[in-house]
Amino acid sequence: MPENRTGTHSDAAGHLARARQALAQGDPGPAGAELGTLLARDPEHLEARLLMLHTARLTGRDVAADLDRLLEHLEARLPDSAPVLLEALRMRIIQALQAGRHPEALRDLQRAVELDPASGELLQACGALLNEAGRFAEARPLLERAQSQQAGQSAYWTSLALALQGTGERAGAEAAFRRAASLAPDSVPVLFNLARFLAEAGRIPDTAPLLDRILRVEPGNPAAVSGLLMTGLYDPGRTPAELARLHRAWAESLEAKVAPVPFRPLDWNPERRLTVAYLSADFREHSCAAFLEPLLGAHDRTRHRILLVTTVPQRDARTDRFQGLSDGWIEGFALDDAGLLERLRDEGVDVLVDLGGHSGYNRVSLLARRPAPVQVGWLGYPFTTGFSRLEGRVTDARVDPPGSEALGSEPLLRLDPCYLCWQPPADGPGPREDSDPGAPFTFGSFNHFAKLNGAVIETWAAILRRAPGSRLLLKGRGSQDAVLRERILEGFSEQGVPAGRVLLEGWREDPAGHLGLYRSIDLALDPFPYNGVTTTVEALWMGVPVVALRGVHSLSRQGFMLLATVGLEELATGGPAEYVATAAALAADPQRLGRLRSGLRERLLASPLCDAAGFARRMEGLYREQWRKACARAQIGGAGTH
Repeated sequence: MPENRTGTHSDAAGHLARARQALAQGDPGPAGAELGTLLARDPEHLEARLLMLHTARLTGRDVAADLDRLLEHLEARLPDSAPVLLEALRMRIIQALQAGRHPEALRDLQRAVELDPASGELLQACGALLNEAGRFAEARPLLERAQSQQAGQSAYWTSLALALQGTGERAGAEAAFRRAASLAPDSVPVLFNLARFLAEAGRIPDTAPLLDRILRVEPGNPAAVSGLLMTGLYDPGRTPAELARLHRAWAESLEAKVAPVPFRPLDWNPERRLTVAYLSADFREHSCAAFLEPLLGAHDRTRHRILLVTTVPQRDARTDRFQGLSDGWIEGFALDDAGLLERLRDEGVDVLVDLGGHSGYNRVSLLARRPAPVQVGWLGYPFTTGFSRLEGRVTDARVDPPGSEALGSEPLLRLDPCYLCWQPPADGPGPREDSDPGAPFTFGSFNHFAKLNGAVIETWAAILRRAPGSRLLLKGRGSQDAVLRERILEGFSEQGVPAGRVLLEGWREDPAGHLGLYRSIDLALDPFPYNGVTTTVEALWMGVPVVALRGVHSLSRQGFMLLATVGLEELATGGPAEYVATAAALAADPQRLGRLRSGLRERLLASPLCDAAGFARRMEGLYREQWRKACARAQIGGAGTH
């Protein structure tokens, strides 16, 4: 640091100390005076120049360009300027994070780590952002170094756990998550990360105590409540009425606390172009993406302006594709509910489509504030949200037949013949043409392991016993989780099926490899009460028939709807006994199975499930109908909040 050219070093230190004290107290006036005096004597005093920018920022001035220029100047004066450069980088990092510009923050953090590779704080922050970007292999060594320096910090263990999870080190990840929880037993983020890890592995029974602990620490925590509601869907012991009651109770408690914000003046023209916003965490490689992308691609842009609101910072190649299909992109993860409400109001959103419900990384609580005159739920959560401030949940008559209204707080908006549209992959393997006569008959399911409850294992074990020599191939995230593997294999063993007949396959990130594994399956089995959706459609695409159980509510009627839509209603069975009999009979009748497999991909392509244009017109008609109703309400009773 250069000394004062017209005064003493102690004078400069005094001015800096007094300026920093004033800034710490949030008082930019005295700070500016001290720094002004110092800079008048030494205009090149680097630390003073940086603090002056901080002071100006506190007064509301935009200093971004000045900070960029100062950073360039500091880089040119290395190594003498290194301490000030680090401080300047920290300032720009904070600004970028506050604005939601995470890639910029990551770039500066990586530079800061180069300058100070021994800083546990910088290593942890950089690793955490790399985790956020899905770059776990890069994050892991940084976080291991950070953790070795700060072994008593729970945040460091959590970040390391996420990196280990992302690189497939599940045992190490669980140990790190639990270490973080032991260091911070009442930390909501720490507990929630452990709960999410266990849930993603399919260990649903292990998550409930953690979510309960979160709610004791922070009653009403939206993420924890959503987690408990979501996990309840996997429990075959809960009745549909009980599930609906639990959803409704929490939503009502939130709606009682949060009053809808009155709308600003709107053009209540029922036939004008509509602004439609889709709210989701899944604008990336995700099971929901293949159902959303065809709709976005087929929207009539002369009648609809399309906004996408993402609730997560993670991006991939598919994210870029989604962004290209939109008229506007909003990074909702950077805003709280109040801020996101204002942003949607500023954008003039007429129709808000929530795609998440109570699934992971949701913002369902936003619906209580009513950001848009028309709010509907669709796609990502096949059950009621519990909220009354929605115009409806998009479904169809097969999933929610007449009489289902009692199970939801929202009206049912039936989009017949089916409420989904699927986009086949652009490339990938074709279906298997012939069975290997020497290979054992293989049943399969690629569903989330959380869906493998006791009743499912009992039913599938009965099928295996009825089909001697057959085997069951299961694939999903968490297949390498030792606790989960033991539970699954033990469950089948208790039903008389030895471990050698149950194969557990790890998750495959490459789509072609994932789809190719369907060629190893002769017949797919749909779990219950929480049916598969993507897995069923993919199986049909790969020429694999699916046997499903026709349930009594929306979660358990997805398989029936998909099979009926492609003309295979005969494979949607009425109860466990019929389910077992149908699957076992198909295993014993290769001719019938061959007839079902023949032309299955073509049958899927010709069905409404792959009619993007027709689906888009029906969905747009549904939006328009609800908008017209909103306009009628506004004309009768004023704009209000509806």
